[in-house]
Amino acid sequence: MVSGVVKAVTPYNVHVELPCGTMGVLRAIEVSRRPVEEVGQVLREGDNVTALVAAVKLRKGHLWLSTRLLEPTPGQWFAAEY
Repeated sequence: MVSGVVKAVTPYNVHVELPCGTMGVLRAIEVSRRPVEEVGQVLREGDNVTALVAAVKLRKGHLWLSTRLLEPTPGQWFAAEY
Protein backbone atom coordinates (compact mmCIF):
# COMPACT_ATOMS: atom_id res chain seq x y z
CA MET A 1 0.00 0.00 0.00
CA VAL A 2 1.26 3.49 -0.87
CA SER A 3 0.08 7.03 -0.20
CA GLY A 4 0.65 10.11 -2.31
CA VAL A 5 -0.75 13.40 -3.58
CA VAL A 6 -2.74 13.88 -6.79
CA LYS A 7 -0.65 16.02 -9.15
CA ALA A 8 -2.74 15.86 -12.34
CA VAL A 9 -6.19 14.69 -13.37
CA THR A 10 -7.25 13.75 -16.91
CA PRO A 11 -10.65 12.34 -17.87
CA TYR A 12 -9.38 8.76 -17.55
CA ASN A 13 -6.30 8.87 -15.28
CA VAL A 14 -4.99 10.41 -12.10
CA HIS A 15 -1.25 10.99 -11.70
CA VAL A 16 -0.13 10.58 -8.09
CA GLU A 17 3.23 11.70 -6.73
CA LEU A 18 4.51 9.21 -4.19
CA PRO A 19 6.91 10.14 -1.34
CA CYS A 20 9.87 8.43 -3.04
CA GLY A 21 9.47 10.74 -6.06
CA THR A 22 7.98 8.01 -8.24
CA MET A 23 4.79 8.73 -10.14
CA GLY A 24 1.79 6.45 -9.86
CA VAL A 25 -1.05 6.23 -12.36
CA LEU A 26 -4.58 5.52 -11.15
CA ARG A 27 -6.84 4.67 -14.08
CA ALA A 28 -10.57 5.47 -13.90
CA ILE A 29 -11.44 1.76 -13.88
CA GLU A 30 -9.28 1.29 -10.75
CA VAL A 31 -10.77 4.17 -8.71
CA SER A 32 -13.87 2.36 -7.46
CA ARG A 33 -15.85 -0.83 -7.89
CA ARG A 34 -18.70 1.49 -8.76
CA PRO A 35 -18.30 2.87 -12.34
CA VAL A 36 -16.58 6.26 -12.53
CA GLU A 37 -17.01 8.04 -15.86
CA GLU A 38 -14.54 10.84 -15.12
CA VAL A 39 -12.03 10.63 -12.31
CA GLY A 40 -12.24 14.42 -11.93
CA GLN A 41 -15.66 13.84 -10.35
CA VAL A 42 -14.10 12.13 -7.33
CA LEU A 43 -10.44 13.20 -7.19
CA ARG A 44 -8.82 16.62 -7.59
CA GLU A 45 -5.29 17.99 -7.64
CA GLY A 46 -3.91 18.14 -4.11
CA ASP A 47 -6.06 15.27 -2.78
CA ASN A 48 -4.30 12.62 -0.71
CA VAL A 49 -4.68 9.08 -2.04
CA THR A 50 -3.95 5.70 -0.49
CA ALA A 51 -3.79 2.85 -2.99
CA LEU A 52 -2.45 -0.60 -3.71
CA VAL A 53 0.29 -1.07 -6.28
CA ALA A 54 -1.36 -3.12 -9.04
CA ALA A 55 1.63 -3.25 -11.41
CA VAL A 56 5.15 -1.89 -11.82
CA LYS A 57 6.10 -0.44 -15.21
CA LEU A 58 9.89 -0.15 -15.08
CA ARG A 59 10.35 1.10 -18.64
CA LYS A 60 7.93 3.95 -18.09
CA GLY A 61 9.19 4.57 -14.57
CA HIS A 62 5.84 4.54 -12.81
CA LEU A 63 3.43 2.35 -10.88
CA TRP A 64 -0.14 1.40 -11.76
CA LEU A 65 -2.32 2.01 -8.70
CA SER A 66 -5.72 0.78 -7.52
CA THR A 67 -8.04 2.17 -4.84
CA ARG A 68 -10.85 -0.11 -6.05
CA LEU A 69 -9.27 -3.11 -4.39
CA LEU A 70 -9.39 -1.38 -0.99
CA GLU A 71 -13.18 -0.79 -1.02
CA PRO A 72 -15.15 -3.20 1.18
CA THR A 73 -18.38 -2.12 -0.57
CA PRO A 74 -18.57 -0.79 -4.18
CA GLY A 75 -18.50 3.01 -4.19
CA GLN A 76 -18.19 3.25 -0.41
CA TRP A 77 -15.37 5.78 -0.30
CA PHE A 78 -16.59 8.07 -3.07
CA ALA A 79 -20.38 7.72 -2.78
CA ALA A 80 -20.85 11.08 -1.06
CA GLU A 81 -18.80 12.89 -3.69
CA TYR A 82 -20.73 11.98 -6.86
